[in-house]
Amino acid sequence: MEIIDNIKANAEDFVRKNSKLTAVILCIFVFLSLAAIFILIGSTGSNKKVKTISLPEEVFTKKDEFMPPADIKMTEDYYFSRIAGDSWSDEELNRWFSMPNDSNMKALEDANDKLINKITEAAP
Repeated sequence: MEIIDNIKANAEDFVRKNSKLTAVILCIFVFLSLAAIFILIGSTGSNKKVKTISLPEEVFTKKDEFMPPADIKMTEDYYFSRIAGDSWSDEELNRWFSMPNDSNMKALEDANDKLINKITEAAP
């Protein structure tokens, strides 16, 4: 009980010695408390009903043909969509795949080594 009595006595001494400061602090505290109460009442006490908009479910249907980009020259090799098979035919293989040579493999190896060194250079 001595601790509480000491705190009470110190508070009374402070109020007696600094009456103007105490009054200002008390007014600020009351003002902030009232402002907080009004803000809470205003934000939670309002009976505003939120309207929910339900959009009808629409399924995409293609109405027109797909249009190619205007600034790129298109050839017949450009496909908007295609059905991919399980494997390439010999014609597709010859057209789209080229066997890498030693210089291609060396360039790829150098690029990968450079990337790995850049990633690991900051590691301890």
